[in-house]
Amino acid sequence: MKYLATILLIGLMSSAAVSQGADPKTAASKQRSASGSAKDSDEKTQWERAIAVLEPADRVAAITKFIEAFPRSARISEAAAMIVTAAAVAGNENLQVGSVDAAARLFKTATSNAPNPIPDALFNDTLSKFPANLFFRGARAEAIEIAKMLEEKAGPNVAQLLGIAGFYLSVENGSEAKRLAEAAIETDPASGAAYQHLGLANRMDFRLEESAEAYARALEIEPASSSARRGLAEMKRSMGRSDEAATLYREILSADESNVSAQTGLVLSLFDGGKRPEAEAEMLRALKANPGNVILLAGAAYWYAVNNDGARAIELARRAIDHDPRFIWSHIALARGYLSSNDPAAAEKTLLAARRYGNFPTLEYEIASARAAAGFYREAAEELAKSFRVEDGIVKTYLGGRVARGSKDFTELVGFERRASIFAPTAADSPDNAARMTALLELKQTIDSPQPDPENAVRAADAFIMGTDKMQVYRQIFAATQLLEKNVALPAVIEISKAAVANIDTGLGVPSASTAIMAGELYQTRSAAAARGEYVNVPNIPRPTLSAILRGRVEEVNGWAAYKMNDPAEAVVRLKRAVIVLPVDSAWWRSSTWRLGVALAGSGSDAEALEMYIRSYKSSGPDPTQY
Repeated sequence: MKYLATILLIGLMSSAAVSQGADPKTAASKQRSASGSAKDSDEKTQWERAIAVLEPADRVAAITKFIEAFPRSARISEAAAMIVTAAAVAGNENLQVGSVDAAARLFKTATSNAPNPIPDALFNDTLSKFPANLFFRGARAEAIEIAKMLEEKAGPNVAQLLGIAGFYLSVENGSEAKRLAEAAIETDPASGAAYQHLGLANRMDFRLEESAEAYARALEIEPASSSARRGLAEMKRSMGRSDEAATLYREILSADESNVSAQTGLVLSLFDGGKRPEAEAEMLRALKANPGNVILLAGAAYWYAVNNDGARAIELARRAIDHDPRFIWSHIALARGYLSSNDPAAAEKTLLAARRYGNFPTLEYEIASARAAAGFYREAAEELAKSFRVEDGIVKTYLGGRVARGSKDFTELVGFERRASIFAPTAADSPDNAARMTALLELKQTIDSPQPDPENAVRAADAFIMGTDKMQVYRQIFAATQLLEKNVALPAVIEISKAAVANIDTGLGVPSASTAIMAGELYQTRSAAAARGEYVNVPNIPRPTLSAILRGRVEEVNGWAAYKMNDPAEAVVRLKRAVIVLPVDSAWWRSSTWRLGVALAGSGSDAEALEMYIRSYKSSGPDPTQY
């Protein structure tokens, strides 16, 4: 029995052992199945909850939370796609209510979750619109960031690369547009669209010859492309190849006689080529069909200004501005028409009005030129200094406010903007004016430096004064006054002021003599008026009064320079002449009288000096604009 019991115990233990050896696996399997079912059920529940959220921004957050919770889910791709759609919708809703920062965050979320590579439909319909929507609402850095993100995902997709390049072109970033166009060409050398983008990018960065080469290549690839042919024609015009441009425009018109851009280009090419009768006949036909063709009106107006037909330039430019005042080149053409008609005040008013629509170096140069033509040299110099600088004889600026460029010639430098904008190969400027503007800027830079170099100052002053025109006397007085105020090259001040005497009568013959003579005294008044958006109109002053003021100013400059050179006796002689000649109680008379007192005190005539001080102090005098 004992043996049997032992056998039974061993059997039971064996049976239990066998049973225990099989059960752990079965139990674990059942446990995993139960756990997996629970997890699947939880994932499904969370997914259904996330996609059930209706508010786009909340939906983005819910689906993002789902991805974080279930990173290995089979629904990840679908979830990412839904985030892109919801984030795009939410971003656009934020833009509509002005929440640009929130929109930028959502657009970034959409872009980062977009598949790689991006399907063309998703890129074209949704993602490609993000950068521009942000950039033109002030979120420029965010727009560029998203464009970079899209570029990474675009890879070798030529259409998408060009789409991003198109964004850069729209924000006038030619260098980035060029880089992407070249990447597209590397991927597909037979892409005419890529070469057209390259042509426009080069034009935007003022590389006109390179632009022409790109458009020519695009036309080789796509001979029927009207846009490539027009782009090449425009660059031919900008380089002065008017006959070649006209041929290209005629080819466009032979296929589409209603093409307004080609018709406009043909008319302006004929003008550029000196075929005025034919150009005017074509212009009449074009304007009859499209009276509001601002590009044609402004382009033709500028050509007339170049060719010294101020009246016609004014007429056409006014028509252009009446139709659409936003095109700044219409204002520039109008101003040049006024300058050609000896009306610098009207030119300046016109150009200042143009500033409400934009600003770039050419506009500032034109404003400076108009002010210089009127004799407002200080203001002209300040205007130039906003965007230009002279270094080692080279005038430098940022064309379009972004592309660094330099030239020895002002006309050539700003000409890049003109040629890239309205394709006019010839400037409505003169070499003499360009040289004087350079000298004026250099003079300002020199005398404004902490330690002005006398030799450089005199050289710049001489270059500015140079010429035999009627405005020379005003340039002489201005240059001498500037040097005198800075105590620079005083012997040259005396030489310049003495030389000015011979040009006084000639200077009185300019149409803007009143303005030129009173320019210095009007500086503060004009500055204050400009801050209020107003303009100071200078009345005409009788010639005898102008003559007295001009002669007195020359004597005052000469006398004060003599005083600063420790020659009070000569100073007294010159300043007494100034006080006698200048209109009593005028601003100029008070200045000369006070300085005469200083010179008299320096020569030991204290009683007489005191009398001059008292006379100057008691004089309230009329405003110079009342003469």
